[in-house]
Amino acid sequence: MALLFIPFLACDTKGDFEDDFKKYFIKYYGQDGDQEAVDFVVNYDGTVLLLGNTRPQDGKQKLVLIKVDGAGNTIWTKQFGSGFDRDGNSIDENAQDIEPTVDGSGYLILSNMYRGVETSSNERLYDFKVIRIGLDGNKLDSMEFGNDLDPTSTLRTWKTQFIRSITPLTSGGFAVTGNTTNEALFTDVNLDLVVGPDQEDVFALGFDMNFQNTWDTGPSSDGEHYGSGIKLFEGGNNFYFFKYSDMLTTSEDTYESNFAMSAITEVGIKLAAKFAGTTNRDEILSTVCRDAFGNFYGLGTSVTGTSAFGQLYYVRASDGSSPSSATLTEWGTIALPGNFQARAVASAQRNDGYLLLANEEVTAGTVIRLIKLNLDSEISWSTSFGSNDKDGNSGAQVAELADGTILLFGTIELETQKKMTLMRLNSRGEFLN
Repeated sequence: MALLFIPFLACDTKGDFEDDFKKYFIKYYGQDGDQEAVDFVVNYDGTVLLLGNTRPQDGKQKLVLIKVDGAGNTIWTKQFGSGFDRDGNSIDENAQDIEPTVDGSGYLILSNMYRGVETSSNERLYDFKVIRIGLDGNKLDSMEFGNDLDPTSTLRTWKTQFIRSITPLTSGGFAVTGNTTNEALFTDVNLDLVVGPDQEDVFALGFDMNFQNTWDTGPSSDGEHYGSGIKLFEGGNNFYFFKYSDMLTTSEDTYESNFAMSAITEVGIKLAAKFAGTTNRDEILSTVCRDAFGNFYGLGTSVTGTSAFGQLYYVRASDGSSPSSATLTEWGTIALPGNFQARAVASAQRNDGYLLLANEEVTAGTVIRLIKLNLDSEISWSTSFGSNDKDGNSGAQVAELADGTILLFGTIELETQKKMTLMRLNSRGEFLN
């Protein structure tokens, strides 16, 4: 593997070089088998929690959580998931998101549990799990939601749920959003235009601190042919709701996916959505951050056909005086040649732009592309990491620290195995002063 490092060009003494290398580094984490980077949390004390998946060569996939110090040294490692559900069925667990609780007492971890394939429809079946852990990384409690609930539950009709993110709430509870692939739950608004079955429908759920479901968006969905909720942000008693959806608008005569933003009331009612996208392409939203000005910046991919790679596409949104009054203020393609898949976005600490993380198609694989945008969404600089002949390189999360250095979390393929990778870079994405 050849990382695309920028060499040290200055004339440094041995001591200077050693000090630089302590500050800027690349470190790998994992054991035998494959490890995949998913998300991280940067704590106030400079430590970092790294969330990923680990798959031993002879077992089922589990969640792995690693706490490291500011130099990337491991403090402790925890694993979650038995590889079996409560009925003794073998399953893979798929880590999806980790967020600190609002009161600072711990963290919430979200995962999707793979249940297998329904033979009649060839549909992959998922339920989701939420794990509450303390600051020491030890599990406090957890819940599973899905098919193995009480058969009398009205939510049993959601035969599969794939959840994209979790949002801790000031009440001590949390909200999640993603999609369900139950074809009978929602109805497309114009069945004459549907080619094939209803594939995915956006939904969101709210829970209290005792893991009790308190609201859902249910059949009041937008009626898309496919789409997914991406992120909820709390705003008073309501929520800012970001998603992608091919819900038809009055000016459309075909199903094309667009970025979308709407509000969800405290009882789960979705208000009118606002859309951003291009004609004859699908815009698939991947990630949203709240920036230093209190507004929102979303990143996704504009694609054609069935490809997961295309142009990077962004949207900016104001927070308004409430979720229902928020508006989309700017959207468009990021001017960077190549084929990309959006992965993560973060607001710069110095309030001068945004950091984007994407996977880029190259000769015979993928590399990780790190991009800095200014406040006008123009490219300030970009760097790449990985090997052109490896297909297992993938970005997961990025953040700028208070001193201007950058943390990048991703997956790098080393020979025959994939490992979680943490990089600390300078303010231009380099391993240099």
